[in-house]
Amino acid sequence: MLNAECLSMPSSETSPSSETRRFEAIPFKDAVAARLSFVRVSSRLTPALSSTLPALLADSPDPHSSLLLFERLATDGSAETLRLL
Repeated sequence: MLNAECLSMPSSETSPSSETRRFEAIPFKDAVAARLSFVRVSSRLTPALSSTLPALLADSPDPHSSLLLFERLATDGSAETLRLL
């Protein structure tokens, strides 16, 4: 069972409510799975990149696939890849 803490957005320089609103406005195929994926990937990113990611996903023609592929890059990529992100 998912709880509210598990689905909360990571903290960043922007207010959580504005970041949450931007993320929730993105038309994901599965919003709950997308939020979980975003939380996992954000934990591996800098706060600046994590706060920019919702805007980048919103501009994508397929935000759900983009997020899944970006999560794969961030989790399966080398340390050098993560450093460059």
